[in-house]
Amino acid sequence: MWDIVRRAQLKGGARLGWMAVVLLIPILGPIAYFLFGRSEISRSTRLALVAGAPALYIVISVLLLLFIS
Repeated sequence: MWDIVRRAQLKGGARLGWMAVVLLIPILGPIAYFLFGRSEISRSTRLALVAGAPALYIVISVLLLLFIS
């Protein structure tokens, strides 16, 4: 989200569109931004963020399922 907000090239509609994709589609949204978004962040850093976010999401989901059950 930080990268989307700080990019001057993205104007209102495009910025809101990317934010909606990233927030509304928790696993595929960041991957789509990694593949199709034009970012100034290095590719290796973006890859770490894209891989880490879904992994963290899955770990938290599994832990919640284990503790709630």
